[in-house]
Amino acid sequence: MRVSGDVVAVPLKEELAEFDLAVEREIKGRAKHIAASAEQEVVADRVVSIVRVMDGLNRFRFRTQPGMLAAWKAASRVRPDRPGEAEAPDDATKVA
Repeated sequence: MRVSGDVVAVPLKEELAEFDLAVEREIKGRAKHIAASAEQEVVADRVVSIVRVMDGLNRFRFRTQPGMLAAWKAASRVRPDRPGEAEAPDDATKVA
């Protein structure tokens, strides 16, 4: 039995078209990701700038209030938990 070239060529052309579309989508997605990352960096830099100004203002504002200044300094050092890092349960919640 002889197979026509069209029987093989048509599905192959369809598969290649799907592959080309997938590659095009991947390229567009990567470009969007790069642009978004750059935008995030700009926003993060702006936030850091604002926080520095706030820090200076609060240090000036609390200069005569040692307790408030200490509280501000402590609050400005708070860092978020790392992803996946669970808090250790305190002794009161442990089951014997």
